[in-house]
Amino acid sequence: MKKILALATTLLVAVALIASTAEASKSKASATNITLATYVWQPATVKAMNAIVDSWNKSHSNIQVKIVPVDVNSVHDKLLTSFVGGAAADIVHDEAADIAGFTEQGYLANLTPLIPKSLKSEIPKSVWDTTNFGHKITGVPIMLQTYNVFANMTALKAAGVKA
Repeated sequence: MKKILALATTLLVAVALIASTAEASKSKASATNITLATYVWQPATVKAMNAIVDSWNKSHSNIQVKIVPVDVNSVHDKLLTSFVGGAAADIVHDEAADIAGFTEQGYLANLTPLIPKSLKSEIPKSVWDTTNFGHKITGVPIMLQTYNVFANMTALKAAGVKA
C-alpha cells in the first residue's frame, strides 16, 4: 500500500509539474494532453494507477493524462528508443539506475525549480542525491528497495564455501 501511495503521490506531483508548465503556454480553451509511460504490471498496482489517472482526468478536464504501458522487461530499451526517436512520453516511470545516463544524454528535464519545498523536505537529502546530477534534479524518488541475501550456511560449509 505504501508503494501505491508513493507512486500516486509521485504521479500527481509529476502531472502537476508538467501541467503547470504546459498550461502556461496553452490557452484555457483546449485540453493539455500528457502521456505517462509506466511499467507497472502487478494487477493491484495497475488498478491503482488506472484509478489515480481516472480520478485526475475527471477532476482536471483541461489536463488529461494517458497511460502508455511499457513492458517491465524492456523499460530501458523502450525509453531509450523513444528518447532517441523524439517520441518520449511527457512523464516516465523508471528506475534510478537509468537516471544518470538519461540526464547526461539530455533526455530528462531539470525539475529542481518545480519541486515544492514541502515535498523536498519530506524526502531525505541522501535520497534526493540519487536523482541529482550536476545540480539538476531529474527524477522524483518514490520508494527505496533493500535487497537481502539469504544463505543456507550448512550447505555452504558442507561445500567448503567460506561465508
